[in-house]
Amino acid sequence: MIDPTVYIKNYLVQETKAYHETLIGNSDLYNGMRLALANFERTGLPDRKNEKWKYTPISSKMIPHRIGTAPEIKASKEDIEPFLLREGFKIVFINGHFDSEGSVLPKNVTLTHISTNKNDDVRRDQLQEVIKTDPSDPFENLNVAGLHEAYVMEIEPNQFVDTPISILHLTSHHAKEYGINTRLVVRAKRFARATIMESFGHFGEGEPVYMVNSYTDFDLEEGAYIEHVKNQRDSLNAVHVGKLKANVAKYAYFNSFSFTTGGKVSRNNIEINLNDTEATASVNGLFSIKEDQHCDNDCEIHHNAPMSHSEQLFKGVASANGHGVFTGKIVMHRNAQQCTSSQLSRNMLLSHDAVIDARPQLEIYADDVKASHGATVGRINDDEMFYLQTRGIPKPKAEKLLCKAFAKDALQKIKSDLVKEKLYEALDKRLDYCLNCELRLCDED
Repeated sequence: MIDPTVYIKNYLVQETKAYHETLIGNSDLYNGMRLALANFERTGLPDRKNEKWKYTPISSKMIPHRIGTAPEIKASKEDIEPFLLREGFKIVFINGHFDSEGSVLPKNVTLTHISTNKNDDVRRDQLQEVIKTDPSDPFENLNVAGLHEAYVMEIEPNQFVDTPISILHLTSHHAKEYGINTRLVVRAKRFARATIMESFGHFGEGEPVYMVNSYTDFDLEEGAYIEHVKNQRDSLNAVHVGKLKANVAKYAYFNSFSFTTGGKVSRNNIEINLNDTEATASVNGLFSIKEDQHCDNDCEIHHNAPMSHSEQLFKGVASANGHGVFTGKIVMHRNAQQCTSSQLSRNMLLSHDAVIDARPQLEIYADDVKASHGATVGRINDDEMFYLQTRGIPKPKAEKLLCKAFAKDALQKIKSDLVKEKLYEALDKRLDYCLNCELRLCDED
């Protein structure tokens, strides 16, 4: 029997080649897109034998029916407002198109546009950064092969952006069944400092079917400090595959947080490289999923230099028949002496049908390091429930209190109060819905 991923691969290759024939403009960009497609054609999609995709098999339901440029439309203030912070700067994309009228950039931050439908005057090094891919990563190569627009953001040296930058990737019902490829490269120069919240969501009629294939690449120079929060709230019928990559230099600090509540199927690929002395990364996340949702988080942190440091906390909450996955790998390479690292995955199940698979991993090739890892999967603690009930708190309210306390603890890893406030609000709404459903089912039983 032929693996179905072969048929899916052939369809994607055929449709992407047809898309390439419609393009005009930058020949260097097209060469990169064609090379990425050739890489994808060679590797194909991951099958069940691929250990990294063990719990997320590829099916035709995950693949967009329309390859190409989604309709360009305008969004109203009411469409955008739910995803914005109370204050701060904003960069808005609608169906993969940049909305210049709705975007406000801070000073000393530049955003360079690279497009497939015109010859943009961009530096060659910026173009090469955008089209460079990992030849073995099928979805990253699909991302480049199907590009419409890409962007390079540069934060100037010694600049402190004092309020967060919101980057919104919004999809409307007009883009139903399309594949939306987003690609952003962020370069933080020496001692630059900024907080970025990158949000994915939808607006318009119902819960449309579409696919987002996103890629965000951070390059932190010496002493830079970047906090990046990914807020994924796509349609509950959408597929989201995202990759976050960061290269962290000497004395630089990268604080990453992934918050996932959307998508029928979602996959977060995270790759962090600590490349010099005192490079530090804090890589954390929280997912809350409900009926028929599948969320897979795959994270690798590479200690490539001595005296580099990392920490990781991922929490998951699953209700109904939701399925969550966490795979975390920390690799301390041979020359990475005197490094420190900690990794913890904690997960809560709110129903008997919910499943969470946790796989923390350590690979240590150096002999002078401090490292720890662990994972827990369980239900609401009976002793804690009993304690609250003996204080006169009804059982339903006690369950909500404990569940919210468990989930909100992860959000403490976010430094920005404005971002934390926004995610608290989103989490409260999600958990109220999930817990009310579970309590109602329990009452029926």
